[in-house]
Amino acid sequence: MNKYSIAAWCAAAAISAGAAVTFDLYNDADLYSYLDDQTGPLSYTNSGIAATFSGTGGNMNRVSNNGFGIDAPGSGDTTYLLDVNEALTVSFNQAVQITALDFRNFDDGESIRVIIGSVTNTVLWANLGNKTTDSIIIPSWDVPLGDTVRFEVGGETDAIAIDSFTVVPEPATVSMLGIGGLLALIIRRISSE
Repeated sequence: MNKYSIAAWCAAAAISAGAAVTFDLYNDADLYSYLDDQTGPLSYTNSGIAATFSGTGGNMNRVSNNGFGIDAPGSGDTTYLLDVNEALTVSFNQAVQITALDFRNFDDGESIRVIIGSVTNTVLWANLGNKTTDSIIIPSWDVPLGDTVRFEVGGETDAIAIDSFTVVPEPATVSMLGIGGLLALIIRRISSE
């Protein structure tokens, strides 16, 4: 392997390491079938990023054409939504940054809290640029390794489904891969002289 192929490989590894990965709870049949009717924790790997899912207040549940949420035991619960006293918790095998969230049944007056570690980020329907019930939010929230992300509704009567979320590896990880590739090139060049 020559120095040019090593450089190309290192560049490709660094670029792919920074690629966005979407965990689609609504359309990815493998993922939602794996999580359906479970409380967790359950790990699911997508493009090298492992996410561990847990439901609080009931079983994780996806209902076709409706959404993904928590099914609390007893009657009166909308099974495909996150309601009061229900939460979806996710952790990752590496530091990531959340770059997109997609919700369903997000209506006027509702809010959802996205708690990362001890930091609460509240998304209000009123502040969305696209006020539809299918809402895409483009945050830029860092999730350090070891922290969890907890999705829960903000109000007593709020009920929201989570369709998907997108993450990218934390930028320092990508930088370290690039530096490692550069170091490999330098070592290779020195050893060939």
